[in-house]
Amino acid sequence: MFSLIQTRRGTVANIARGVVILAMVKWLSPPSAIAQSPTAGNHSEVPQPLVVETPWQFHGNGTNQNADAIMPWSDRTSAIAHDTNNQDVTDSEGETWSYLSDGEFQPLHCRTCDLQEQRWGFNRRPFQLGGWIQQGVTLNPDSPRNHSNAPVLFNDRSNDYQLNQFYVYAGKQVQVDGTGWDWGARVDLNYGTDSRFVTVPGLEKHNDRTRKWNSETSKFGLAMPQAYLDIATPLGPYGSTFRAGHFYALGGYETFAAPDNFFYSHSYTYVYGEPFTHSGGMWHAKLTPTLSVAVAATTGWDSFYNELDGWGTRFGIVKELNEGQTTIALTAHTGDDFTGITTSQGTSYDSRTWASIVLKHYLNTKLYYVFQGDYGRQEQAVIKLDNSNNTIAFDAGQWWGLNQYLVYQISHQWASGMRVEWFRDDGNSRVGVPIEYVNSGPAFLGSDYYAITGGVNYKPHPNVLFRNEIRWDGSDVQSNASVPGGIAGIRPFDDRSDQDQLTIAMDLIVLF
Repeated sequence: MFSLIQTRRGTVANIARGVVILAMVKWLSPPSAIAQSPTAGNHSEVPQPLVVETPWQFHGNGTNQNADAIMPWSDRTSAIAHDTNNQDVTDSEGETWSYLSDGEFQPLHCRTCDLQEQRWGFNRRPFQLGGWIQQGVTLNPDSPRNHSNAPVLFNDRSNDYQLNQFYVYAGKQVQVDGTGWDWGARVDLNYGTDSRFVTVPGLEKHNDRTRKWNSETSKFGLAMPQAYLDIATPLGPYGSTFRAGHFYALGGYETFAAPDNFFYSHSYTYVYGEPFTHSGGMWHAKLTPTLSVAVAATTGWDSFYNELDGWGTRFGIVKELNEGQTTIALTAHTGDDFTGITTSQGTSYDSRTWASIVLKHYLNTKLYYVFQGDYGRQEQAVIKLDNSNNTIAFDAGQWWGLNQYLVYQISHQWASGMRVEWFRDDGNSRVGVPIEYVNSGPAFLGSDYYAITGGVNYKPHPNVLFRNEIRWDGSDVQSNASVPGGIAGIRPFDDRSDQDQLTIAMDLIVLF
């Protein structure tokens, strides 16, 4: 089940006592330290193909994409069938939309390719240059002394301004028509507080996971979440595309690109339970008008460098049903990944498997519902200490995530939405401290995190988006004072003293 190793100096109890004290102190640290810890980011972007989009991914929500939530699904399906060149289409009510081709198979941040005549960047097909600036503030009525909203990350600074994303991209779109060959490429750069979550070993970080491009102490940083080459081929009924390089880890529902998320804050499942980026090669193709698949070989979660020279495998499938009214996406990845544990022999790697299913259903032409379920398992991610036998063992950590979204398009400018979520960190390998004693239990009791978020989006201009939200978080996680070196009263929120937290957040996104 798990391997035992004998300590060379001292007793396990003495070592463990120090480990637990240091771990609990670390859990009390400010968010910048937490965000850089293996368990809090331990994983972490935006394609532009035209006719055959990356399957397994329909992050962009209907509120923030032109026609998605308002155009009836029957009209959207008709538009998909006839608009293979991304021309304007007209729905049954006589409204004209500048519409992408594949409905739910749209690339991540659709705003970077839609409404091009109204954008302030350079867009001359097939070339693109643009981006956005995202900035916001999160109010925490409890005013924690450490100015941290953690374990809520990204908008993790309480009562403080954040420049989250100053995002710029440049590239050439690949043309996939099923009849010939073409090429495309893209490079994305981000500067801001969000960059720390998508800096990876072998690129912005050294192979030992220390920062290379950025200061270890700065809350701002530079990241290159994407740099890839696309080759379109005539293989397959609608053609296919091969992508090589560093790119967003497509899957789940939320994404790093701020304009494609309804809410300013992110779900626990996205932050702690999914990869942000992959490096490697990916093939994707549209097999029928309503079915797309993709297969990828990767260097693992959030890494440009694989210490084991091993490869992970990723598979994705997206299916449209009922003329586009319902979309189902399934994604899975398996391979050896960083366990979050470093020993005198170096960083530890072992098998990690993750799967996600997302269902999106239009209840009517302005109201849609999203369900997401994730499961993950990392071998050798939990340290198990046995004082009586003077041994240390390692066990698997598991996590589950359930997210539900309900979004209503009030008008072309206004939309409201709600997100309800649950995340279980069994073994505390993703959020907490993954240490357990055979005789006295884990360093932290409990494993569940809950959140309810409600908010409104307002678009006074196609390139300007205001988002505001109110969010409640709760958790049953607390420190276990009965373990050696244990400290009583440590909880997840508000200076690590409360079991719940209320935040009010707002941000502004300007696209160019």
